[in-house]
Amino acid sequence: IEYSAACVIQQIGNALVALHQQKIYHLDVKPENIIFESNDQKSKMKLTDFGCSMIAEVGNQHTK
Repeated sequence: IEYSAACVIQQIGNALVALHQQKIYHLDVKPENIIFESNDQKSKMKLTDFGCSMIAEVGNQHTK
């Protein structure tokens, strides 16, 4: 995998979609919170630091 900005955005976007499907919102997406899965810089990207994240309440009118 060779990383372009589009590739990183796609991987992090996919992670955010998966989180949102579980009603989890990261709320602090920034370059410092995106890391490589391993020391190999061709490995997959991971989203980290969920300290500011929140879980939406079921039935909240803002999450429908």
